[in-house]
Amino acid sequence: MRRLGSGRLVAVREHVRNLPTRTLVTATGIAAVLAVVLVALAILLPSGDESTPAAPAATTVPATDPPPEAEPLVEPPAGEALPATRAALTRALRQARLAAGVTRTDAARRAGLATTRMATIEAGRVTPTAKEVDALCEVYRLTPERRNDVMEIQWTIG
Repeated sequence: MRRLGSGRLVAVREHVRNLPTRTLVTATGIAAVLAVVLVALAILLPSGDESTPAAPAATTVPATDPPPEAEPLVEPPAGEALPATRAALTRALRQARLAAGVTRTDAARRAGLATTRMATIEAGRVTPTAKEVDALCEVYRLTPERRNDVMEIQWTIG
């Protein structure tokens, strides 16, 4: 039994007596948020493996400047497939972006990617997921044949 401020006696059930305090609930919530932030950083930041070369500094092209000259898309010889490496995938995506005249930041925004994720994909530090490659192909408006080539590379190495 518990006496309220008005002097009235009230029965308090056992499960209500041992409720966590507001401080404990707040501390648990903060710990959960920190855990999510740390996991996100671990995913987005490079692993620190010294065997991989450092990525060149990212440069952005102002929206007012014309897009840089795009290299022609590398087409495999007849009857041969493109080499299935992460470098081939990143090269194909970068060439498609340049050919479409889209900046890296704009491509990331339109594809629903973080600009840091886009930078790590184009630097070759991570392998993009099939969903990311598909979204980028949509942004770059690749032909169905070229889109299939790029998706096949992703599928082979993914």
